[in-house]
Amino acid sequence: MLTQILLKMNVVHKPTFHFNTLFYFLYLAYALIILFIMPDRIPTRFDVLGNPIQWTDNKMNSMILILAFSTFSFWKLHLFQRFIINDPDSDLLNVPNKKLYLKLPLHEKEEVLQRANRMLGIINSLLLLTFTIIITLTYLSAINQGEISVLITRYSMVILIIVILVFPIAEALALNAMVKQKLREYRLLD
Repeated sequence: MLTQILLKMNVVHKPTFHFNTLFYFLYLAYALIILFIMPDRIPTRFDVLGNPIQWTDNKMNSMILILAFSTFSFWKLHLFQRFIINDPDSDLLNVPNKKLYLKLPLHEKEEVLQRANRMLGIINSLLLLTFTIIITLTYLSAINQGEISVLITRYSMVILIIVILVFPIAEALALNAMVKQKLREYRLLD
């Protein structure tokens, strides 16, 4: 029992957890500053390359929606990282060959949980970065669409979306390989 309590405290990937906590509050301050300096007419929809295709004259509703959605999304993952992905026998942890994984010694499960926890922390960082770029793109598009900064922000968003699509798949494959390697080491998998 004591080892499980200690394990729960050790598997949280502290660098991403602490970074994300700080990043969220910096993001929130940035978003509030942008909200107050942004003109009233802002773009609300963009095409796949970040070009504005729909505008509104009520910035408050749109920005509050972005802030509410980003806050909910962030805290959901942040709390999940802190409290859920830390139990080696959790039903919420989806690993390959789960029945065999549960037979591994506690210290081997800890390494898998640390990797899964780190992955979740990085995904949460990418999520916050996405919302930061969305707010920046909205602001820059509202004040001057022709500037190079708008173009850079647009392409940053496209690159970020590609990373967000590729990273979890690559990490899931690496986590899968890690679990299978541990199962082979303990002769639980052929």
